[in-house]
Amino acid sequence: MKPARTGITRIIYAAGYSMKGLRAAWQFEAAFRQEVCLAAVLTAVSFLLDVTPYISHGYLG
Repeated sequence: MKPARTGITRIIYAAGYSMKGLRAAWQFEAAFRQEVCLAAVLTAVSFLLDVTPYISHGYLG
């Protein structure tokens, strides 16, 4: 049995496996692509919204 990876090596390999999983999801899953695109659009819109009135009235935070 080969020794288990530990420390930073384990984190690097885990990040690589995660990237491979995200790449496969993007390539083969239409719903994943739709959600990522929608999240990108909504994130951009959120920076354009003026939330000052909501904060001053106590609706947010």
